[in-house]
Amino acid sequence: MFRFFSLLKRYKELWNAVRESRNVRNNKEHINQLYIIDGKANIHVNVVALYNPLSMGNLRQLNSAIFDYIEESSNLLPPKVPLRVILHGVPKQERRAIPALFTMHYHFVAQDKLWDQRSNMNKMLFMTVIGLLFISAYLFLGSHQGDNLLLEILNIIGWVCLWEAVECFLLEQLALVKALMETAQFLTMEIAFED
Repeated sequence: MFRFFSLLKRYKELWNAVRESRNVRNNKEHINQLYIIDGKANIHVNVVALYNPLSMGNLRQLNSAIFDYIEESSNLLPPKVPLRVILHGVPKQERRAIPALFTMHYHFVAQDKLWDQRSNMNKMLFMTVIGLLFISAYLFLGSHQGDNLLLEILNIIGWVCLWEAVECFLLEQLALVKALMETAQFLTMEIAFED
């Protein structure tokens, strides 16, 4: 019995901690103190290895750890906040090429997200058409015949396809739009250098 009450007390402590973390005003103040300077979110990156060690020549790519760190650091920021990435430790002779490499990387990411969005829309339309066909067949055959197992199967398949189309629109499409907005935030970010 004592164990039950101690678990209940611990649950209450955890719930209170979660409730406190949902306080939006505190999160906004915390984000403003950490990131926002002059209306832009500043993300400082200490560049240890500038290029991917496996890339070479004209196909040199920036180290993916840089992109990962920037994306992870901007996770708390809404997409409408402009970004300024400040790279520390980049040699002066390399600085001219860096913004173009950032732009190229995020253009590829944006193209991938757009392709995902198009394929999701195609899936949604396909499932809608299939669902409507099965339900139309159910209604047409149901008016001419009595109840049987085939009609119920047509009905179930039709509604499952329609539900899948709604799920594609409401859940997957919204996540893809959010990802596109974040990618647009990265495409428009300012790149700065400090020694």
